[in-house]
Amino acid sequence: MQVIETKIRKSEIYNFDECFLTSTISEIVPVVSTDNNKIGDCVPGNYTKILMKVFRKEVDNYCKHIA
Repeated sequence: MQVIETKIRKSEIYNFDECFLTSTISEIVPVVSTDNNKIGDCVPGNYTKILMKVFRKEVDNYCKHIA
């Protein structure tokens, strides 16, 4: 998987296959639509689901080591 961090125009989002947001509190949140425009198939994409699963596993493993 290639990762590119760059600024984007809002109009570019409408052409994404999938999209997600990240934060400390929310971890990984799928974005399926914006401004009433669907993103991809309007469901969390495969990459997003994989990242959510892997991230959750890493957090769980980390918490086991510090508990």
